[in-house]
Amino acid sequence: ILGGHKDIVNAFAIHPTGKIALSVSRDKTLRIWNLVQGRCSLTKNLGSPGEFVVWDPTASSYLVGTSNSIQLFSTLTNETLVDHKVRSRINQVGFVQTAEDSIHILYICDNQTINLLSTDGKVVKTLVLATLGLGRLKSFASFFDAVEGKSYVSFITSNGALLVVDGNAMVNQMLSGESLSSEASDLARSTLQIIRPS
Repeated sequence: ILGGHKDIVNAFAIHPTGKIALSVSRDKTLRIWNLVQGRCSLTKNLGSPGEFVVWDPTASSYLVGTSNSIQLFSTLTNETLVDHKVRSRINQVGFVQTAEDSIHILYICDNQTINLLSTDGKVVKTLVLATLGLGRLKSFASFFDAVEGKSYVSFITSNGALLVVDGNAMVNQMLSGESLSSEASDLARSTLQIIRPS
């Protein structure tokens, strides 16, 4: 039993080595756990309750998401690499990998947007989905096939749909800088390249 948080634990993530874990709680703290010794090695005050905590695919950094902010921290130093504020409520935040050396932060919001943030915090692109009739994106999972060099992202929506998207096409379109408005439904549909079962 890893005791220490003073309120409900909202998320927990174990490092690929199995030796370190992260937890965020409604008590507004992030705790880093040494699983070999079974004790807390660091406590960080977040200022607001953490709702998500995720290791990046290389485990060289980790991100913490609250309802309206994203922070990326270095695994080695625990220093803040990115501190990004969001106006709409964040429904989920994680990483999308499109190549061995290409990793971005992906987050979805209550305002029916998919948002892309670089790991240096400098590039933000948004895809507005309001005209597609999908409802709000509630959750997503990202998978990178290193053999094929392809990325897939699956989304669950508030109207009960499950979408599987070509992650490479989505990220490339968003990074191209082409403006995507709520009226650009045809462009949004082609950008998502929804993969349907045959």
